[in-house]
Amino acid sequence: MMGKLFIRTFLCTVLFYLSDGRAFPAHLAGNDAGVYAGYRRSAVQGLYDDYLGAGNYFCTGLLFPIPLLYRHLFAEGEFLAGSHEVTESPSSSFQQYTLRLGATAAWPLFSHFNPYAGLFFQESMVHLDAAKIKEAETALKPGLGIRAGALVPVYSIFGLRLGVEYSNIALSVKHLKELSFTAAATIRIPFFSTAPSGEEMGTHKTGKLFLKDHAEEHFRLGLEMVKKGDADSAEEAFRKTLTVKPDHTGATRMLQEISSAKAGHAKARTLLKAKNYYNAIPHLEKAAAFIGAAGTDLAETRSLLSGELPGLIRRGIRAYEERNYDKCITLMKKVQIVDPENETAKLYLPRAQSRKKAIDRLK
Repeated sequence: MMGKLFIRTFLCTVLFYLSDGRAFPAHLAGNDAGVYAGYRRSAVQGLYDDYLGAGNYFCTGLLFPIPLLYRHLFAEGEFLAGSHEVTESPSSSFQQYTLRLGATAAWPLFSHFNPYAGLFFQESMVHLDAAKIKEAETALKPGLGIRAGALVPVYSIFGLRLGVEYSNIALSVKHLKELSFTAAATIRIPFFSTAPSGEEMGTHKTGKLFLKDHAEEHFRLGLEMVKKGDADSAEEAFRKTLTVKPDHTGATRMLQEISSAKAGHAKARTLLKAKNYYNAIPHLEKAAAFIGAAGTDLAETRSLLSGELPGLIRRGIRAYEERNYDKCITLMKKVQIVDPENETAKLYLPRAQSRKKAIDRLK
């Protein structure tokens, strides 16, 4: 029974997506809180397996973002209530009312579902009603457990949670071990969002799938790859952004800039092979903002040309003193290509340009 329920829920979810040709929806976690409620089917493992049958539980809980160490880390609180059959006495019952607190991490790896895993501590009020001997006993028992599963987006702020939990409760000297399967409905609470706001995040249109978060995940990853100088990974991330959200202007612009940077790097390397170093450097400067290898080429080329700086500076100053301003401008621009912060070039280049303009106006 338990296996059939889980399989049916899973197949219904798969069929929903196979029948829907629209763009992928966003994931339920990111930086938003969420609530869920559903059904849990539990099987007892170990020493109590002969005494207790399968359990049926109602569960409800809250996920709240705590992005301290990881962006998709959540504090989770959960309440569940249910009972197990007592195998040798159908009229008896074993009831549990449990409060769980723990941490859950989600990984937005896929559009159709997002895996999650977590740990929890629980405190259970267990009640055994033994009908045969007409006795009842109630006690509070602590326990620990782990959980894993997937958050499955369905439409807008709604989704499903499919998961499995394993818990261990100390009953007297023995331990009650349970393996449970959960199927629950989830609802996002976007007004608790800790995600960045502003124009870049875009807006949602009523009646359309909730796509923003998944697109922004790829876009942020692309920006991180740009900072690391990994243009290929950045390009892949921005393309995925456009797959989810084709009108994402930021991703479109970044792809254009990466394409331009790659073309500039290729041209610079052709110039370097021809030992045309001064013309190669401007292309390397632009490409270095996206391509780590271009930054390395730029540093090596400037280091190679640094020995020419003293001669260029002397010739530039001499040209200025001889009022050969065109030659001074050309030489000082070369100095700045090799050393953009060179103080001598900063002094003589604007002076030579100003003098040249003055002379040109008199002609």
